[in-house]
Amino acid sequence: MCIRDSVYIVLYTIFVPNSINIYTGLNGIEVGQSIIIGCGIAMHSAMKLSTLPLSQTEERSLHLTSITFIFPFIAASLALFNKNKYPSQVFVGDAYTYFAGMVFVVVGVFGHFTKTVLLFLAPQILNFIPVSYTHLRAHETRHDLVCRLLLEKKKKKKK
Repeated sequence: MCIRDSVYIVLYTIFVPNSINIYTGLNGIEVGQSIIIGCGIAMHSAMKLSTLPLSQTEERSLHLTSITFIFPFIAASLALFNKNKYPSQVFVGDAYTYFAGMVFVVVGVFGHFTKTVLLFLAPQILNFIPVSYTHLRAHETRHDLVCRLLLEKKKKKKK
């Protein structure tokens, strides 16, 4: 493993849990997106297993390992989603979102398909820039308005 791969894995490990966490606070969306991504990963591994010849035992065992991790995760997430959908009775917070992200990291790294997991996270990647910008600016408050963008809209309305 070269330095480039090590840096990639470190950045991957940071990005994936945070991309799940970025939607925190919306009832059911963290768990719902994790279920969808988990089902996509399970289908990917199952399709790979069905197309690989029995002679490729190493690659088959990698996909079996990813299925071994992802099926219990999907089952637990489905049970949690029942109480987390709107109106939410249970708020998952950072504990679940970082756990879900790390499950996806482990499955992607152990299964040797990190780029495929990133494809499943495409909506989070597209949403990352605008939400990150808003989160960075959220600390600039004035008169109980949370976001600078809201302040600018309010100033334009006064003119």
